[in-house]
Amino acid sequence: MLSCSPKTQSNESISEIYNIQSSGNITHNLMSGFDEITPEWIEVISDSLLLLIDRNADPAINIYSLKDLKKIAATGKRGKGPFEFVTPKLEGATFALHDTLYTYVSDFNAHILYRLNITKLLVGKADHFEKIDDIHHEIAPGWQELYPIDERKVIGNLWYGDGRVFVWDRINQSVKLIPNFPKTAVPLSKDKVGFFYSNFGGYSREKKVFASAMQTFKRVDFFDSNGLLTKTFKFEKDKAHPQFRDDGPLFPLDYTFYFGRTYSSSNFFFAVCQNKKADQSIPSQGNYELYVFNWDKNFIGKWNFTRPNLGPFAVSERNKKLYAINYGADMEDYPIIVYDLSELPFN
Repeated sequence: MLSCSPKTQSNESISEIYNIQSSGNITHNLMSGFDEITPEWIEVISDSLLLLIDRNADPAINIYSLKDLKKIAATGKRGKGPFEFVTPKLEGATFALHDTLYTYVSDFNAHILYRLNITKLLVGKADHFEKIDDIHHEIAPGWQELYPIDERKVIGNLWYGDGRVFVWDRINQSVKLIPNFPKTAVPLSKDKVGFFYSNFGGYSREKKVFASAMQTFKRVDFFDSNGLLTKTFKFEKDKAHPQFRDDGPLFPLDYTFYFGRTYSSSNFFFAVCQNKKADQSIPSQGNYELYVFNWDKNFIGKWNFTRPNLGPFAVSERNKKLYAINYGADMEDYPIIVYDLSELPFN
């Protein structure tokens, strides 16, 4: 770490960090043996099961054993009836509550948030889905991720609207929007805001911390559960905002996109940085990096991927593995890439 200088502003602690040295390379192998699948969302359950959501499948939600890749449970029938899905989407990581495993699933098309009781699903009980709420009308036009905090509040980020982070109070049915950098905000229409302020998040239920990794800024922000910005890491110097146009590409061709996928494990927040230029349809080999933070809001390190083109991913701290959906040319034969994280400081 060649340069690290902390600054303090009102309600914001900024750590400017430049020229971060890589801590090493992350090797991989390819996972085959599935039936024909095109997964879009992935989660690791209890370090031994793999949950995949594939909206082209019926049912869309399937759980496999990591040991032999046998399918052991399925749910999420396609349709528009109760507990049926058109566009199922995984919302947040699996968590335990009163010795029961849960995760959240939404139907993006129907604007409904459900809670999936994984423990009941695994033993074959029919009542494993519970409707939580209809998505609030201020969020419904374009949420990117939802992270339920408790029975009352949901925090997340937006793709369309007037703020990049929101806190939704389900009891009062109100939404608090956290502005897009109010001191330096670029005036944009709602349909363009998501492109410029797009971010991928994560949430720690234990620490009550929300993390947000930016796509067009090389920065990671941490918020408390009320949406108060508490710490920011900046991995580049401030750059000029692009001049957006309606008669051509939204971004200049040499504009760089950074964080594209994230994941929350028990102790860490993982953010994949793509370092992809706007004119690149396929990122350069070796450009993908993994930035790791802990939930005490400390930067742990950066590692290089030996293979890019990974999509949504999940991490098993115990197995020291990262399981990612393969976005490469061989995705039909090997839908999942398994990365070795044994070099990361999990202990």
